[in-house]
Amino acid sequence: MNLKKLLFWQSEVNPSTCNVRDPSGLSPDDALSNVIRLPNSNPLSAPAGLVADAELGESNQLKKQTGLMDISEIKLFFNQNHYGLGRHNGANFKTQAALLLGREAIISEFQNVLVELYERKKAKQNKLQLMSLQTNGYCEVTSAMIEDAKLHIQRDMSILQDQISYAEQGRGWVLQALNTYQIGFGKGVSEAVEFELNGQ
Repeated sequence: MNLKKLLFWQSEVNPSTCNVRDPSGLSPDDALSNVIRLPNSNPLSAPAGLVADAELGESNQLKKQTGLMDISEIKLFFNQNHYGLGRHNGANFKTQAALLLGREAIISEFQNVLVELYERKKAKQNKLQLMSLQTNGYCEVTSAMIEDAKLHIQRDMSILQDQISYAEQGRGWVLQALNTYQIGFGKGVSEAVEFELNGQ
């Protein structure tokens, strides 16, 4: 860029109105109308707790805490088409033994998901325990935060253990998937029988 042109930028002044116009014919107000204004969202302009979350926008919002049911593996399990699986198995096998085997397969799959999550929580708990030893006596706030995180993880691990036990008996969270499978199985059996009867 030529510095001389920048310093001696020509402008036209209308003596009657004293409005400055650039060579393109736009007034300063017109030129500013094309400017996109970005939000100023630094911590000093919007102190925490003094500005509503909606005003800060999604990018500045803190992540919402999620529970165990929001973990992707558990969501993935419940998003499976258990009804469709039951309907397929009912139409093809039509026996009580097939129904029980299908239920056991669902229970086993769910328990495997929970055991994997439990092991991940256990590994995280071990890391926090090591961190607690490393920061012991350094800062009371840090120690309290680590202890709180350890309690939260211990609670999650206890819930996972309970759900693993409940699943063995066909109770707890897995019951939704089992009921959906059983409804689908019954539908599949009735459709298969009806088809065979109408075909004769």
